[in-house]
Amino acid sequence: MGEDPTTATTDTVQLVVPALPQYARVARVTGAIAARRLGFSYRRRADLRLAIDETMILLLGEEPGTGTLRIEYVLSGQDIAVEATGDAGGPRPADDPDAVARFERIVDDLVDGHEIEVVDDRTRVVLRMDGD
Repeated sequence: MGEDPTTATTDTVQLVVPALPQYARVARVTGAIAARRLGFSYRRRADLRLAIDETMILLLGEEPGTGTLRIEYVLSGQDIAVEATGDAGGPRPADDPDAVARFERIVDDLVDGHEIEVVDDRTRVVLRMDGD
């Protein structure tokens, strides 16, 4: 029988995928599975999937490059944090104020917290959701 997710310490799942739109689904599904494991409601899992999708859209930009996307899911108690870093080989999406505004407009209502920053010429997005 599995461990009770409410008493677990911290688990980390890491994904590295090509910076191509068809791999965004892998990131969304992994986040939904992790949230289900923590006991998130269907609605909260759907919100997280959408927030991850918007993160992938932001990181990939309009013309995906040849780099990679690194996604880390940190499950701590009943909470989840998703950190996604894009190395798409193209322009940094965080430099596009319209793309950032769109992302924030959509994601603000979906997760409990988020941040966007540029680290070493890579765009990093962090999503946070507290357990139900």
